[in-house]
Amino acid sequence: DIADRRLSIFDFGCALGDALPVIKTQFPKSEIAGGDVASEAIKCANERYPAFSFTSLTPFENAPCFDVQYCSNTLEHFRDWPQLLEIVCRSSIEHAIVLVPYAERNLHEEHEATFFMADLPLRCAEKQLCSVAVADLRNIEPSYWRGWQLLAVYSVPPRGKSSSTSHTTSGSLVIDLRNYEPD
Repeated sequence: DIADRRLSIFDFGCALGDALPVIKTQFPKSEIAGGDVASEAIKCANERYPAFSFTSLTPFENAPCFDVQYCSNTLEHFRDWPQLLEIVCRSSIEHAIVLVPYAERNLHEEHEATFFMADLPLRCAEKQLCSVAVADLRNIEPSYWRGWQLLAVYSVPPRGKSSSTSHTTSGSLVIDLRNYEPD
């Protein structure tokens, strides 16, 4: 869907911008950009990756609207992550793709929140949770995160469906896995 339709992608919380070239290899015909709250990170990202556009997200409400908002390992750094998730979803036109550490028992020194399935809202800013996955990254090389990772995708509900629908845009039923916990 994203590649076929050449949807634009914004890396929300891009830090030094390292993910943008990787995203571009997967979606070469899509517009790719990034943003972060750290002005030094944006300065470094601009120097390292001049082919991409980077935006200051101070305040977060300045997030530009893109077809897809990609937010990887950002929300866990904020106590008020639900408000930040709302901004991510609101600034996405079609999809918000969120990755966070999952079931983090001993919080990393920079993390303010831990995530379990039950923490995910089924709806956020007119988007519905349509896909959830959990992966064990403890033995994956290379990996910046050595634990469980949660992927959540929020998308615009299909046209003609009520806001309470539990179907994804492909018509498949959303399975509520919010009570699943890893071993």
